[in-house]
Amino acid sequence: MDKNSGRHSWLRRLRLPGGRAHLGVPDPTAPPALYPVSPYLAQQVSEVRVQHARTSGEAEWALVNLDQITLKGWVREGETPDAMIQDSPLEALLTPGYWLDVPTERGLNEPGSVLISGTVAMTSGVNRFARSWKVEMTDPVTGSTVDAQYVVEQMAEPVG
Repeated sequence: MDKNSGRHSWLRRLRLPGGRAHLGVPDPTAPPALYPVSPYLAQQVSEVRVQHARTSGEAEWALVNLDQITLKGWVREGETPDAMIQDSPLEALLTPGYWLDVPTERGLNEPGSVLISGTVAMTSGVNRFARSWKVEMTDPVTGSTVDAQYVVEQMAEPVG
């Protein structure tokens, strides 16, 4: 809940196969789940400052849903080549219409809200906690691609 505006400013859906409680994300009571998160997370930057090494990026859509578009994600550790961790069409996700119904039913669908998709399946055996992430959306009909990449820079340990 955004304390200044009195409304949820960001709704996030996550599919949590096997749970993520060990990562600080509680298991949903009815997956998939909606999680309100801070609006500052809607950014495209080249570096993300984090508090610990157990943080993971995800390839997600925001405000689009063309089923033929593909979402891909790669990770990199040090000087090793990129390893593909995600490769799925948008049709693998629940539609924005589905997710608009949920906040509407709960009285949360208000102006200023942003809905992002959650993530597509990740390849097993690839380190999702890698230091570098690259994501890409490709339209196979037009050949158009939008991508973003960033590195994770771990902050100092807490004092005290």
